[in-house]
Amino acid sequence: MHAEVGDLINWYNILFFDQGEYTDCAGLIHKSSSAFPKTSVLEIVAGGVPAEKVVLGKPATRADATNGFIEPTTLAICVADAAHNKWNGGVMVEQVSGTSLSPIMSGIAHSISCQVSSR
Repeated sequence: MHAEVGDLINWYNILFFDQGEYTDCAGLIHKSSSAFPKTSVLEIVAGGVPAEKVVLGKPATRADATNGFIEPTTLAICVADAAHNKWNGGVMVEQVSGTSLSPIMSGIAHSISCQVSSR
Protein backbone atom coordinates (compact mmCIF):
# COMPACT_ATOMS: atom_id res chain seq x y z
CA MET A 1 0.00 0.00 0.00
CA HIS A 2 2.73 2.46 0.92
CA ALA A 3 4.47 1.97 -2.42
CA GLU A 4 1.27 2.95 -4.25
CA VAL A 5 -0.16 5.78 -2.14
CA GLY A 6 2.33 6.42 0.66
CA ASP A 7 3.08 9.93 -0.50
CA LEU A 8 -0.59 10.77 0.26
CA ILE A 9 -0.39 9.41 3.81
CA ASN A 10 1.02 11.55 6.63
CA TRP A 11 1.45 8.73 9.15
CA TYR A 12 0.28 5.23 10.01
CA ASN A 13 -1.27 4.78 13.48
CA ILE A 14 -0.50 1.14 14.14
CA LEU A 15 -2.36 -0.37 17.09
CA PHE A 16 0.06 -2.83 18.65
CA PHE A 17 -2.40 -4.57 20.98
CA ASP A 18 -5.34 -7.00 21.19
CA GLN A 19 -3.51 -9.57 19.08
CA GLY A 20 -1.79 -11.36 21.97
CA GLU A 21 1.51 -9.99 20.66
CA TYR A 22 3.82 -6.99 21.08
CA THR A 23 4.16 -7.33 24.84
CA ASP A 24 7.90 -6.72 25.06
CA CYS A 25 10.47 -4.56 23.32
CA ALA A 26 11.89 -7.42 21.28
CA GLY A 27 8.58 -8.24 19.58
CA LEU A 28 7.28 -4.70 19.45
CA ILE A 29 10.41 -3.03 18.09
CA HIS A 30 12.71 -5.62 16.51
CA LYS A 31 11.14 -8.90 15.37
CA SER A 32 7.49 -9.85 15.49
CA SER A 33 6.34 -13.43 15.97
CA SER A 34 5.47 -15.84 13.18
CA ALA A 35 1.77 -15.17 13.89
CA PHE A 36 2.18 -11.62 12.52
CA PRO A 37 5.45 -11.66 10.55
CA LYS A 38 7.32 -8.47 9.66
CA THR A 39 5.04 -6.26 11.76
CA SER A 40 7.37 -4.94 14.45
CA VAL A 41 8.21 -1.24 14.21
CA LEU A 42 11.63 -1.75 12.65
CA GLU A 43 10.40 -4.52 10.34
CA ILE A 44 7.72 -2.18 9.00
CA VAL A 45 10.42 0.44 8.40
CA ALA A 46 12.66 -2.16 6.74
CA GLY A 47 9.71 -3.01 4.50
CA GLY A 48 9.74 0.47 3.02
CA VAL A 49 7.56 2.66 5.23
CA PRO A 50 9.51 5.77 6.27
CA ALA A 51 10.40 5.68 9.97
CA GLU A 52 8.81 9.07 10.59
CA LYS A 53 5.43 7.76 9.38
CA VAL A 54 5.22 4.80 11.78
CA VAL A 55 3.23 5.75 14.88
CA LEU A 56 3.33 3.17 17.64
CA GLY A 57 -0.05 2.75 19.33
CA LYS A 58 -0.55 1.07 22.71
CA PRO A 59 -3.43 1.00 25.21
CA ALA A 60 -3.25 3.71 27.85
CA THR A 61 -4.01 1.30 30.71
CA ARG A 62 -4.52 -2.44 31.22
CA ALA A 63 -8.27 -1.86 31.20
CA ASP A 64 -8.13 -0.24 27.77
CA ALA A 65 -7.36 -3.44 25.83
CA THR A 66 -7.75 -7.19 26.11
CA ASN A 67 -3.97 -7.58 25.96
CA GLY A 68 -0.84 -5.83 24.77
CA PHE A 69 -0.50 -3.25 27.54
CA ILE A 70 3.09 -2.35 28.44
CA GLU A 71 3.89 -0.37 31.59
CA PRO A 72 4.81 3.22 30.65
CA THR A 73 8.35 2.84 32.00
CA THR A 74 8.91 -0.26 29.85
CA LEU A 75 7.27 1.35 26.84
CA ALA A 76 9.63 4.30 27.28
CA ILE A 77 12.57 1.89 27.08
CA CYS A 78 11.11 0.34 23.91
CA VAL A 79 10.58 3.76 22.33
CA ALA A 80 14.11 4.85 23.21
CA ASP A 81 15.42 1.60 21.71
CA ALA A 82 13.51 2.22 18.48
CA ALA A 83 14.73 5.83 18.37
CA HIS A 84 18.29 4.62 18.85
CA ASN A 85 17.72 2.43 15.79
CA LYS A 86 16.80 5.43 13.60
CA TRP A 87 13.01 5.30 14.12
CA ASN A 88 11.63 8.81 14.49
CA GLY A 89 7.89 8.22 14.29
CA GLY A 90 5.47 8.84 17.10
CA VAL A 91 3.62 7.24 19.98
CA MET A 92 -0.10 7.30 20.59
CA VAL A 93 -2.20 5.79 23.33
CA GLU A 94 -5.66 4.42 22.76
CA GLN A 95 -8.82 4.45 24.81
CA VAL A 96 -7.92 7.13 27.31
CA SER A 97 -11.05 7.24 29.43
CA GLY A 98 -10.90 8.78 32.86
CA THR A 99 -7.13 8.49 32.76
CA SER A 100 -4.79 11.44 32.80
CA LEU A 101 -2.72 11.22 29.65
CA SER A 102 -0.01 13.46 31.02
CA PRO A 103 1.85 10.98 33.25
CA ILE A 104 1.78 8.27 30.59
CA MET A 105 3.05 10.35 27.70
CA SER A 106 5.32 12.58 29.76
CA GLY A 107 7.15 9.53 31.08
CA ILE A 108 7.70 8.26 27.56
CA ALA A 109 8.64 11.69 26.21
CA HIS A 110 11.10 12.32 29.03
CA SER A 111 12.93 9.08 28.28
CA ILE A 112 13.51 10.05 24.67
CA SER A 113 13.81 13.81 25.11
CA CYS A 114 10.80 14.93 23.07
CA GLN A 115 7.68 16.99 23.63
CA VAL A 116 4.15 15.81 24.31
CA SER A 117 1.43 16.96 21.95
CA SER A 118 -2.23 16.45 22.83
CA ARG A 119 -4.08 16.37 19.53
